Amino acid sequence: GWDRYLDHLGVAPVDACADPGNPGHELRLYDLPDAAQLYGQRVRLVVMDNASRDRDGTRRTYAETVPATCSSAIDAAAWQFDIDPDLYRSLARAT
Repeated sequence: GWDRYLDHLGVAPVDACADPGNPGHELRLYDLPDAAQLYGQRVRLVVMDNASRDRDGTRRTYAETVPATCSSAIDAAAWQFDIDPDLYRSLARAT
């Protein structure tokens, strides 16, 4: 999974916070090492849990690349939805 991959890369989160749209879960933002860069430019990786459970009750963990200009995990999550970070912070629940 993602935790194993990130351990293999030897990276630690540059930012982590509670996910306002997914109570009880966390958003984590990582810098990728040069060898793992994509698209010919620096990117970051935001790691999050799915807001809804699978049929067996588990939640999947996802990661998506975001621009290196995202300075916080909230900024990265908001960028994914193309909304202002303050609006993302005010979410009660992602759907």
